[in-house]
Amino acid sequence: MILYSKASYSLLDEPFVELSPLYIELFKEQFSYMRQYKGILIADHSYRDIMDVSDEIQLMKEGTLLKINGKEHLVLHEYLSESE
Repeated sequence: MILYSKASYSLLDEPFVELSPLYIELFKEQFSYMRQYKGILIADHSYRDIMDVSDEIQLMKEGTLLKINGKEHLVLHEYLSESE
C-alpha cells in the first residue's frame, strides 16, 4: 500500500523480513515498476535483495554513509566476510 500511495517518496524499513522467496520476488517486481513513479528508500540487511532492486546503495558505518558498488565493497567495509 505504501508503494502505491500518492507520496513522492516511500521509506521502507526491512521490507523483505519474513517473506517467503516467492513473495520477495513479487515484491521486487513491484519495486521495479513503482520506481519510475516515485523515489523509494529502503533500509534492510538483506543485501542480495537490495542489490537486485537498487540504483544506489549506501552503507551506514560509524555515522558515515559509504557508497557501495558491489558485494566487494561490503567486504571492504567489513559488513560481510570474504566467505559470504
